[in-house]
Amino acid sequence: MDYPGPPFPPAPDGIRTVAATAAFVAYHADQRPASVAVIDGDSEITYAEFHRDLGRITAAVRQFGLHPGQTVAIEWTAFYHHFLLVLAFETLGVVTASFDRETIKTVQPLLKSVDLVIGSPGMAPKSAKRVHELTGKWIEAALAGKAKDNGDLVYLHPDTPVRIGHTSGTTGRTKWKASTARNQEFWINQCTQRSGYSRQTRYMLHMGFAIQSIYSNSTACLRAGGTCIIAGNVSLAQALTKYEATHVTLLPVTLMTLLDTLPEGYVKPPDLTLLMIGAPVPKAIRKRAQDRLAVNLIDGYGTNETGPICTMNADGTGTVLPGVRVEVVDDQDRPVMGQPGPVRIKSDGCTDGYIGDPETTARMFRDGWFYPGDRGVMEDADTLALLGRDDDILNIRGFKIAPHRIEEILAEGLPVKDVGVTALPDPDGNNVVWVALVLDGSRKLADLEPQIIPLLPEKLGRYEIVAVKKIPRTPTGKIQRNTLNTLLRNRG
Repeated sequence: MDYPGPPFPPAPDGIRTVAATAAFVAYHADQRPASVAVIDGDSEITYAEFHRDLGRITAAVRQFGLHPGQTVAIEWTAFYHHFLLVLAFETLGVVTASFDRETIKTVQPLLKSVDLVIGSPGMAPKSAKRVHELTGKWIEAALAGKAKDNGDLVYLHPDTPVRIGHTSGTTGRTKWKASTARNQEFWINQCTQRSGYSRQTRYMLHMGFAIQSIYSNSTACLRAGGTCIIAGNVSLAQALTKYEATHVTLLPVTLMTLLDTLPEGYVKPPDLTLLMIGAPVPKAIRKRAQDRLAVNLIDGYGTNETGPICTMNADGTGTVLPGVRVEVVDDQDRPVMGQPGPVRIKSDGCTDGYIGDPETTARMFRDGWFYPGDRGVMEDADTLALLGRDDDILNIRGFKIAPHRIEEILAEGLPVKDVGVTALPDPDGNNVVWVALVLDGSRKLADLEPQIIPLLPEKLGRYEIVAVKKIPRTPTGKIQRNTLNTLLRNRG
């Protein structure tokens, strides 16, 4: 689908009750000017310096002449400069989107439609409306300027659009959505409450702002007066120790790789919390992480459309976060307890729908509720047991099972790097379970098969077990089962 490119209508008249992040930076610059706001490699930037630089960058980007409601896409090239640009445009009422080289193909429709693309030379498509090349020379000149600009919207109306993002596309179809100041405030406050951010927080970034959770956690840390960190040319394990990180956001696949490559004798950081996104963390991985790496692991269930929903417990149930309503409904859309059914969510973090896609919006957003396509059971008013996605549930000879349950068992019980489970029809049209394994090192599939079979449910009949180089996943770690199915069908 094409991204339609607003610009968005101006926010309605009314009291601006949501403080922009620039207001928090100004506060900390006044109260604690020498405290470190950002560590970017070997550079430390205090709150006073951040506030000064933000004023100068705001003065520089005002020269582009964008009006409130217009849109800009900014390439992630350097953390500090990117953060400044996003916050500067926010105070001018300009809606921002972040992209990087990894997402460049996905965001092509966006880059062709926004009012301005800011990026390194050659990154914007030729059909982009307007392009500004982001060079070191321009940044240097902007930060050397004497003008100081506090922007126009240090306080925002709750319905002011502030960010554009896209869904991960677990089915391979990208959908675009806009977040308002109200949505963003909810996300940031949930991050602060759930993670316990304070002035002592040292939040390490391992991914860019194209992932909404990274932007929300970074902003929450900054608003709390903590320190945001992006490592220089050192490994993640070294960086966590070197910079004394207290929090880091990871995908399960990243965590597994990190645990597998920890140096011998690695000293566990004394106060590290892992914030997990993208997919459930298997119990065995959770235990390894808490034994070798972190004092706390927070596994979350959330969506790009709603923000955080639950904190997931080790037993697979989720505790619903304050400010979020979660229900499981029957075929007549009536709430039910103790029975499986579609999950729906309502909160101030929930966007109103997808940009330029009224059909999908009507299907997934109804009467203020978002229907993410997940199935679950409400054990009580605050406890959700997730069963998997509606379109992921395997139906084998009348038995229905969530593939992630099998994946968790295999990931815990086998020495493999990754696991994906799906179902494909055999020549007679009967569904057969396929297990795709990414093998660890020199191990051979034939050697593992005696360990695999006892772990698989007998009632599902025969299995096809294959080795693959990679399990296709979204940028946030969710398995793309349609892509996995295609990969398996096309095996020679």
